[in-house]
Amino acid sequence: MSDQITLRAETGRAPGSRESNRIRRDGGVPGIIYGRGMDPKLVTVDHHDLMAIIQHSGSNAIITLDLGGETHVTMPKVIERHPFRNLIRHVDFLKVSLTETTTADVTVHLVGEAAGAREGGVLTQQLGSLAVSALPTAIPAAIEIDVEHLELGDSLRVEDIPPIEGVEFLDDPDTMVATVAIPRAVAEEGEAAEGEEGAEGEAEEGGDAEAADDSSEDASGE
Repeated sequence: MSDQITLRAETGRAPGSRESNRIRRDGGVPGIIYGRGMDPKLVTVDHHDLMAIIQHSGSNAIITLDLGGETHVTMPKVIERHPFRNLIRHVDFLKVSLTETTTADVTVHLVGEAAGAREGGVLTQQLGSLAVSALPTAIPAAIEIDVEHLELGDSLRVEDIPPIEGVEFLDDPDTMVATVAIPRAVAEEGEAAEGEEGAEGEAEEGGDAEAADDSSEDASGE
């Protein structure tokens, strides 16, 4: 369940990249707040404070934005990150109601070591986040999925994820979340073993047939 935190924000910043860059140099994050019943407002928040909230409560934290006495309950809707530095460049705050459902993307974490991985398989996560609909207070910081039961060649789909009370999964139930692929070397070893077993079986059958022929010849000679 999401925490509720208060974050101070300044309003009245000028639009444009020049002003946004100045805000970033001064340790801030340019942003905007919008939602039902209000006009969009350009805001500035402290980068350190925002980063601390995201790291502690996740990107779907419920944040009460304090605009100098005027407060709005929000969630970060869009977080623009620096391509290779641990920095937030821009944030969109969506005004939400705690009594109305909203949508969000929740990070998916795979937990445990797949049984197939211990046998040489490769566990691959194919879905990094899941779209959900829920009350803001019911949206999880992350969705953890146990994959220890996955064998070689197994797959995990959205429909296989255990339900979460109050949370609706919006992705197609058939969407692939993770797979345990069989590496070529493992597959070739299995095929070689099957080939050897087949050859041994044929040899045994051939030996039985020869023994039968010998018995028939002995019987005829008598």
